[in-house]
Amino acid sequence: MKYIMEQTILSLLLTSPNPVAHTVQVDPGSYNWNYHFSPQSLTIKSGDTVTWVNMYGNEHDIVLQRAPIGAEYFESPVLKKSRDKWSYQFTTSGTYVYRCNIHPDSAPAVIIVDRPSQPFEMRDVEEQ
Repeated sequence: MKYIMEQTILSLLLTSPNPVAHTVQVDPGSYNWNYHFSPQSLTIKSGDTVTWVNMYGNEHDIVLQRAPIGAEYFESPVLKKSRDKWSYQFTTSGTYVYRCNIHPDSAPAVIIVDRPSQPFEMRDVEEQ
C-alpha cells in the first residue's frame, strides 16, 4: 500500500500543470500611427499559448522573423477587424522575434520561452 501511495504522489509531482494562456494585444497606436505590439516583450513557459487580438480594427498580421533553431515557422492570417484574434502554442524554448508585415516600419516584438536564446542558437526564418 505504501508503494502505491508513493507512486501516486510521484506521478502527481511529475505531471506538468495545464499550459497557461497569455494574451498579446495588437496595439496600432492609432492616435499617431506608431504601430507596435503591446507588450513589446513577453516571457512564457514552453507549452503556453499566446493569442494576439486586433484591438483597433486596422489590419495586422504576425510573422516570425527570428527563432530558436528547431522552432516551427508561424505566420498568422490577416487580422482585419477589431477583436479578430489568432493563437499560437510555443513548444520550443528560446527567443522568438516577430513583426507585422503589413506595417514594415513597426517595431518587432519578442517572446522568450523558458529562457533567452544565445545568438548561435537562433536563425532567421523565411516563409515556408
